Amino acid sequence: MMVKALCIGRRFEELLERSRARITVHSVFERTVNLMAAGELYTVADRDCGMSASCVRIDASAGSFARLVQREDRVTRRRSEKVVEIGGLWVDYGGAARYRDERADSACCDLLKEPRDLGRFLAELLQEELGMRGYTDCLHSIPVDFNEIRRELAALLDGRDPAGRKETAESLVLRLIGTGAGLTPGGDDFLVGVLLILGEFRQFQEARQILGEVILQECHKTTSVSRAMLKNTVAMEYFEYHSDLISGLREGQREGIAKAVRRAASLGATSGCDLLAGVSAALQIATSAVSAAPASTGI
Repeated sequence: MMVKALCIGRRFEELLERSRARITVHSVFERTVNLMAAGELYTVADRDCGMSASCVRIDASAGSFARLVQREDRVTRRRSEKVVEIGGLWVDYGGAARYRDERADSACCDLLKEPRDLGRFLAELLQEELGMRGYTDCLHSIPVDFNEIRRELAALLDGRDPAGRKETAESLVLRLIGTGAGLTPGGDDFLVGVLLILGEFRQFQEARQILGEVILQECHKTTSVSRAMLKNTVAMEYFEYHSDLISGLREGQREGIAKAVRRAASLGATSGCDLLAGVSAALQIATSAVSAAPASTGI
C-alpha cells in the first residue's frame, strides 16, 4: 500500500534517509503510531494530528495504520529516492511539506507582551479547565507538594545564588521526572511547560540550560515517549501545540491563548493540564523575578 506524506519533520526525514534502518512499533493509537529506531521515538500521524521534528503526517485510512503495525520488527526498504517502505506500508515523502517551527527559530527574543497579566490570565484559564475535568488543583495526577515545586522553581530563577542553581535543578527534576502514570507522566509534562516558558526570557537562558542538562542526565528514569518529548523540548524542537501556545502568549491575544489552552488541556487524560501547570507556574514566577530585578535587566 502506498501513502503520501503531507508533512515531515527533520528528524523523521533523517531516519528515512538512512540505509535499512531497523524500526519497531512502540505504541498504536487510533490516529498515530509510535515507532522506535536506535533508541529514539518517531511518530506516524494522520492528517489532522499535531506535528513535531520527529513526526510524519500522512494521508491515511485506518487500514493504512493496520498495515503499518502488521509486523512488530521491520527494516526500511527504499524503492526510489523519496519512497520508502516501513513494514508493509510504502511512504512517498517527495512532495511533503517540511515542518519548521518558526517560533523556535526566533526563541529567546523576549517578545512576551504584558507577561504578568498573561500569567494571571493563563492561571485563570487553567483553573477553569481543571474545574471542568473535576480536578481541584494543579499537578493533580502526581503525589508532589506543588508549593515546594514552586519554591524550587523560584530558587532556580533567583540570580542571587548562581552557584546553587545546579543543586536546585537536580532537586526539582528528581522530584518530577517519571512521576505519574501514562506514556508521558505528569511530572515530565510539567517540566516541558517550564522549559517552554524559560525559553522566552533572555535572562533565564542559563537557568534553562542547567535545567535541560539535568533533565537529559535523568531522563532514563521515565518512559521512552516522555524521554523523546523532553529531549525535543530541551533542544527547542517543539510539538505544534506547544508552539501554538507560546505564539499566543507572544502575541498577547486572549482569544488565541484561550484556544491554545483548550487544545493543550484536551491532550491525554491529564498530560495537557500538567503541561499547562508548568507553563502557568513558570510564567508567574519568571515575571515576578523580572519585576524584582534591576530595571536595566528587563525581558
